[in-house]
Amino acid sequence: EYGGLNLFTIVQSVMLALTLSGFIYWSYKKGIHKLIIFLEILIAAICPLYPFYGISLWKDTIFSIVIFIFSVFLYHLFEKKQEDISNTNLLLYGILTALIIFLRNNGIYIAIFCSVMLCLLCLKNSRVIGKKIGILSFVIVAVSCIIQGPVYDKCGYNIDTSTESLGIPLQQVAYIYTTDGRVNAEELEVLDNLLPLENWKSLYDPIVVDYIKFDPSFNKAYLEENSGEFFKVHLSMIAKNPVKAVKGYLLQTMGFWDIFKSSPTAYICNAHFGNVEYFMSDYFDYYFDICFRDYVEPRVYISSAVFVWLMLGSLFICLSKRNYRGVVCILPTLGLWLSIMIAVPVAFSFRYVYSLFLCVPLYIMVSIKSFQKYLG
Repeated sequence: EYGGLNLFTIVQSVMLALTLSGFIYWSYKKGIHKLIIFLEILIAAICPLYPFYGISLWKDTIFSIVIFIFSVFLYHLFEKKQEDISNTNLLLYGILTALIIFLRNNGIYIAIFCSVMLCLLCLKNSRVIGKKIGILSFVIVAVSCIIQGPVYDKCGYNIDTSTESLGIPLQQVAYIYTTDGRVNAEELEVLDNLLPLENWKSLYDPIVVDYIKFDPSFNKAYLEENSGEFFKVHLSMIAKNPVKAVKGYLLQTMGFWDIFKSSPTAYICNAHFGNVEYFMSDYFDYYFDICFRDYVEPRVYISSAVFVWLMLGSLFICLSKRNYRGVVCILPTLGLWLSIMIAVPVAFSFRYVYSLFLCVPLYIMVSIKSFQKYLG
């Protein structure tokens, strides 16, 4: 069992190292200034957010690596004007899209978003590329929906799917009810069927839905079977309490838009979650009597929103300078952020947007290239 964990850690760490070194080499081949490349190497060498995610047993590291590779691949693919796309590039596009879909629950929404936006951009310049990408994307998404829908249902994998995707609506109705918003008898009945009314105020936390959805008194089966009725109540309560609904939404997503708010929650993986029998080992402490963890563990937690605004700033620069190739490579992380802002279960979780952190050098590169023709 420990051998499997050790092997996974080694493979994942090697994948991350190869990804970073591959990007640095790619930057060199693209003619990026040597000083910038040196800074990339220096940051990759000393920033602890790389090794911490290399050894984390979260699925987010591999997912983020794939998003990063896909972003670089899209920039490389559309760097030069072309009328057609090679079969090799189509194959790579298909593999990366499929990996994004199956490595995380919101991956299919990211894939759909990227596919639609790419088709729109391609149709403007090359109908052949747009048509091929559109057909391939449709096939991949359709097959994925079949696998993740009926096939997963038959295998018993789709458990509590409504609960997982309705974190923000649950938080909004909870905020409205617990702050004495306008709620009628019919809405109260639905809320009571989900969770006894007396428990809503004691369980509601403005930044995390887990206390509600994991409470033994929360009726997950009712939500699964009556999600349509819940949506009607949700929309009705929003219509009568728009200000409270917005406040509930902003509280639930604050870590992904407010650069002044941060948290250690899901920032790095340095402790066990729940009742896990495996023990954690610090081999530096064991062999050399040096607690390496004390040197690298974060003391200041950077807000996820910092990287979100870096992404949005780069997107604005690329759009304003009509650098559409730069826009293309930002689409995967933009789709990721949008999907999180729609259905995030917790206000602070750096691991959800770790790919934005990996993409920062790419954002800087496309932003600089947007100004190249004005700099001579």
